[in-house]
Amino acid sequence: MRLTLRTLLAYLDNVLEPEDAAELGKKIEESEVAKALVRRIRELLRKDKLGAPEVLDHRESLDPNTVAEYLDNTLPTEKVADFEKVCLESDVELAEVAACHQILALVLGEPAEVDPALREKIYKLPQVAAQHESAVERIARDLTSAVEETPSVETQPSPPPRTRPLSEEQFVSNVPDHTYRRWLLGLSVLLILGFAVVGGLLAYRMWWPAPGGPETVLATKGTEAPPTASDKEPETKPAESGAAGTKDSAPATGQGESVSTPPATEGPAKESQEMPPSPPVSGASPSGLPAETGQTSQERSPEAPVAEPPSAAPQEPMTPPSATAAQPSPAPTDVAAAPQLPQSPRPPVGDLLPTPSPVVPGPPASLSGGTIPDAVPPVNVAPLPPEPVGTLLPDPRLPQLLFLTVPNRPAQRVSPDQQVKTGDSFFVPPSFRPKLRLGENVEVECIGPVFWELAPVDAQGRVGLRVAYGYLAITATAPNGASVRLTCGPIEGILELNDQHTTVALSVERTPDCPGDPETQPVPWVTDLYVLGGAARWLDSGRTRPLVLRAPVHVRLSETELQTAPLENQPEWMRPAGGTAAIIEERAMAVLERALRDTEKDPLQVLRENAAVRQREVAWLARRILGYLGAADDLWKTLEDLDQRAYWNDAWLTLRQLVRISPALAASVRRAAENVLVSDGAAAYAMLWRYPSTQLTLAQAEELVQYLDHEKLAIRILASLTLRQVTQMTLTYEPQSSPAERRRAIELWRERLKSGSVRGVVYKPAAERP
Repeated sequence: MRLTLRTLLAYLDNVLEPEDAAELGKKIEESEVAKALVRRIRELLRKDKLGAPEVLDHRESLDPNTVAEYLDNTLPTEKVADFEKVCLESDVELAEVAACHQILALVLGEPAEVDPALREKIYKLPQVAAQHESAVERIARDLTSAVEETPSVETQPSPPPRTRPLSEEQFVSNVPDHTYRRWLLGLSVLLILGFAVVGGLLAYRMWWPAPGGPETVLATKGTEAPPTASDKEPETKPAESGAAGTKDSAPATGQGESVSTPPATEGPAKESQEMPPSPPVSGASPSGLPAETGQTSQERSPEAPVAEPPSAAPQEPMTPPSATAAQPSPAPTDVAAAPQLPQSPRPPVGDLLPTPSPVVPGPPASLSGGTIPDAVPPVNVAPLPPEPVGTLLPDPRLPQLLFLTVPNRPAQRVSPDQQVKTGDSFFVPPSFRPKLRLGENVEVECIGPVFWELAPVDAQGRVGLRVAYGYLAITATAPNGASVRLTCGPIEGILELNDQHTTVALSVERTPDCPGDPETQPVPWVTDLYVLGGAARWLDSGRTRPLVLRAPVHVRLSETELQTAPLENQPEWMRPAGGTAAIIEERAMAVLERALRDTEKDPLQVLRENAAVRQREVAWLARRILGYLGAADDLWKTLEDLDQRAYWNDAWLTLRQLVRISPALAASVRRAAENVLVSDGAAAYAMLWRYPSTQLTLAQAEELVQYLDHEKLAIRILASLTLRQVTQMTLTYEPQSSPAERRRAIELWRERLKSGSVRGVVYKPAAERP
């Protein structure tokens, strides 16, 4: 077989027969140019920002049809040399041809599986679109048909014009010329109806005001008839105004003061304005205003009495008894407008909350309407039976998945109509974001993966959350805010959300570097609090005054001295993922969610079945979920599978995360490594936590380079990924390469380490080397 660019691409994508692949591999080993081209192609395929050729490139050798003919081996022989020359001279063209060949190899090698229901739905789209007709189109069609059906009296109807029948060659855009008239008529009708409705509402508000409202007082001011002695009803003052009054005042009865008016001509206005006095109401507000008046909370102030609805005589605002005795009552004609009621509004939150600073003073007591406790109340709560405190909230956009975890028992899925109870522990799989309503005023969004538990409700009615690992977003749903008890590892405290516009994000993680074996030495915690909206207060047992936080701000709770820092952007895990990868991930989530609806099957068994399906995105998500549930065997098998090389990096990151979450998960990862890799399992497990993530000693770097030539593929992958994480270098090493290629790359690594030119490695004198 000849060694050409096309055969080289077929060799890299594993589409050749075994005999041809072996023959071509020998030729590549013997040619330095071919080996350099192989390395160049692999590096170009890993570059995300390389770009693509112009779509409208008019050069013949770059035409998309020419590329297709070349990949299909139908391009004329005289054009092949020119085409390959352009590819070898341009990284963009070479990467484009190599990527197209790789995609075609994957698509043609593994036929795509289409859901039959989805196929039928797509086939029916033209019929559904043809049956769809909006309301405006229907109105316009009816109006147009009515106009066209009305014959003219003076002219005879002309015969219908001859039209050519619609053929398959005609475009859908060839519509009749009068289509725009239908839209115009329909739009005109809607505008006329809208103006008529608005005008009717305005006329109704102008001519028919609400009875007894302030509009009646202003509109009839100066036209009311004077009450006669027989028509006057005794009126009273508020209870707090006292019994003193002027000589023109009527006896106090609890409803206000009567005001003498000059005589006027009696007429119909008298009948329309007279109404019987309202009886005293026992359920009045603290200011003496009855509840039926409909005044707001700001108008119910004892210092600002509110006028009653108009009765037999117009009334003026209530005045203190001393002022009434000293000044005569003014005539109603001197009053130009309704008096402005004094208000005492609550101070804004912005004036009460300080800006972030290293040492934040405590807030005033008026922030939450109560006094601030001196310290966190004791958390020791008597054992209480489990009680339901919340439910899952439906989300039409994303599938919901939440597992109930019980020690020594398999995890069970929480159904959408099932209530969550105190004392239950939960696990949210990666990529899922279920939302729960806890109590009456708290909403929690869980961004997977996350492990958390519902603590018993305390005497103040606060819901408790114990977060072992993961990310949460807590939002208050009540106007007066909410309060939550949080336990994040060794940290315990109370989080108060000021109002319903307050959103707080919580991150509970472990440090990237392990002090020792995480199975016996737990990794230190890292807890961060992000106030994304509104204002919040944090109070823990380590301080006597709460820490006031105003959005946007970030504070690390795991530090001894809490310091706030401005937050420029939301955390990355709070932002929804986008792009093609997110669409593929959502499809996998939907497939797993439907498979786990079967309550008769064990969820772990369902996940194991889906971990072996042909859809790679579904299988990979199922393997990750199994790893978080304590079955990491499939993750280690991924590192031993050449066909899964696209997921090697993700599998390595997932295993590193698992060993840091808890000692129990670290033990499960170790057991899985010993099951899959047998004698090399202990070494592979140690490679997940032994090496720092930012800096290596020379001895550690040399040990990792030694592992690059290990017989186990998983060991080579772990060593190469660890070196690349610290040094940001690969030196042309590929774990799946042939032994000869690996040895050359290893020699290059050793030369660079000996010369001291590898960044991220701490060099010491030879006498001090371990």
